Amino acid sequence: MTSQFEFDSILIVSRKTQLEELITKFNTRLQANFYIEQQAQLNPKYRGGSFDEYQKSHDAYQNSLQQLKQAIPKNMKFQVIERSLLPMFKFSGRELVVTIGPDGLVINTAKYLSVQPIF
Repeated sequence: MTSQFEFDSILIVSRKTQLEELITKFNTRLQANFYIEQQAQLNPKYRGGSFDEYQKSHDAYQNSLQQLKQAIPKNMKFQVIERSLLPMFKFSGRELVVTIGPDGLVINTAKYLSVQPIF
C-alpha cells in the first residue's frame, strides 16, 4: 500500500513564547524582568505571573521543540519557522507541516496550506 502523500521535508511552525515577546518589546531580558516586577508592585490586580513563571514556560516550550527536532529521522530535511513568517514562506506542497504551540497556531498555519497535511 502506498501513501497518498510523499514528503521531501518537514516544516515545523513555532511561535514566540511570552518571554520572547516581552524581550522583543523591551529589548532585553533585564528590562522585561523589570517590567514584570513593576506591574506586580504597582497594580494589585496584575495576574501576569512572576518572571520565573515566564522563564519556566519558555524553557518547557524550548524543551518540547528540541524533543520534536530530535525525533525527526536523521536523513529527513527539516526547517523551523516562526509563525509571523508564514505569509512570506514559499511552500513546495511536499512538506509535512507540524505545529508546536497553542491551538490557534494550527488554524493560523492551515490558512496558508493548499495540499499539505498538518500535524
